[in-house]
Amino acid sequence: MSRKIILIKKAYDMKNIKVYFVYHKIEGIIPTLYGYTNNKQIINKFMEERNMSMFLIKTSHMTKDDYKYLNEARYEYMLEDRGYATYKYIGGILKKTTVCIVSTYNEEISAFIEADRISDEISKYTSYESRFFNHELTEALNNLLYFQFYKRKEEYDPFVAGVDKFDPNEEPFRIDSLGVFLYKYGHTLNNRK
Repeated sequence: MSRKIILIKKAYDMKNIKVYFVYHKIEGIIPTLYGYTNNKQIINKFMEERNMSMFLIKTSHMTKDDYKYLNEARYEYMLEDRGYATYKYIGGILKKTTVCIVSTYNEEISAFIEADRISDEISKYTSYESRFFNHELTEALNNLLYFQFYKRKEEYDPFVAGVDKFDPNEEPFRIDSLGVFLYKYGHTLNNRK
């Protein structure tokens, strides 16, 4: 290749960005945009994590300005390594772990909104004021960790066993956003992982 062609190619590559577009394949329907990125590591991780029989990847080149416009106009489709919380009791203490999955903003926000809805719905039926509990019931509920999980409407009450051990501003329970993500989008994941 001549030096002139190499310089022209380098100038073209500097002005243009390689973009990976991911399309969702559904039988009998034209593939629809699922996500995009200009990051090769992100697309490689996406391909490792997802069931690629459901997706089609196309590449394209665009100017930096066009890519910036794409980000502004279609941010909800941008693929990034996003964190989803999961909780587990270890030695009686609730521990949070964050699992990163390459996903779109749509997937992330959908999982978080659904987690909030679940939390709000559960709290309607699980929080009772402890002042109505007798001593035996209060002790039984403490043994079941009731006050740790379901204390949304609890107020600080030093006369009720267990209530004073918890921060009244803390959420009464945690909804696992990883679990919600897996429920909603698990079918798109590679089951070999």
